[in-house]
This record gives sequence, C-alpha cells and structure tokens, in this order.
Amino acid sequence: MDQPPLELFPTPINSMAPPGQQPRPRQWRYPNVDAWVRSWLAPMCLTELVRDSSRTWCPKWWSHPIALERLTVVWHQYELAVQRKDLKSDFLHELDYELDTLWGIPGPFMFCQLPTPDSEGGHQQYAPPALETAPPSAIGAQRTQGEEPGWQ
Repeated sequence: MDQPPLELFPTPINSMAPPGQQPRPRQWRYPNVDAWVRSWLAPMCLTELVRDSSRTWCPKWWSHPIALERLTVVWHQYELAVQRKDLKSDFLHELDYELDTLWGIPGPFMFCQLPTPDSEGGHQQYAPPALETAPPSAIGAQRTQGEEPGWQ
C-alpha cells in the first residue's frame, strides 16, 4: 500500500479520502509546537537533562529561531507518524538528530542553563556576526523573478 510522502509543513486541512467521498479534516493531537514540547517532548525526552551536564536545554527555547524551526518540523513529523500509527518511521530518526543538534555543543542552547536549586537558570542568545554584502563579482549575476536557476 502506497503512503503519501511526508510533508515538512503539513496543514491540518484534509486527509486522503476514497474516491467520491469528502476528505476528513486532519486530526492533530497538539494545537501547536509549544503544547507538543510541554506535553510530549518534555516528559519523554527532557527529564534526563537534569542529570546530564553535557547537554543543555533553554527554558525559553522558542526564542531561538533555529530551535523553533527544528522543533516545529519534528512536531509535524510526530503528528504524521501518529496518524499513520508508525512512530518508528522517520520521526524517531529526525527526533534524535534534531535533539542532538539543539542541546549538543556547539548548539543554540549551549550557553543557556536549566533552573537548579542553586540558580534560576537562564536564556542566552547572541546576535549573528556582522556580514558584509558580497560583491557581484563574487556571486555572479543577479537572477530575475521567474528565471530558471543555472550557472553562467
């Protein structure tokens, strides 16, 4: 039986329906990524971080744009895996990869700390480095809207 391809950013509009029938609305377990992080990810994956000093988590994880983006993708994959009743699919591989990227060193949370009995913990975020605009000779010709990509 063929399964539809995984969507990176699915919308809860329709699910596949047999010919001649109306598609059913897609059922989501969690209304947003924050609800998923609090209700599923934290109890399942983050409880061990308290004892593991080589990994860290940011109490304001959503304020790191890359963390928000990565966790949103993993949440969507979780929702699709639940619908397909297949949590062993790509979801677990993606979850492991993204968590290692987020809480590893280096990673967006590496300067953040979880609260402990002795400290409040905290969020640290640094601005990206200043970038200079690349000269046209370094990047090639400008592309126009609708132009096919290619090398000159």
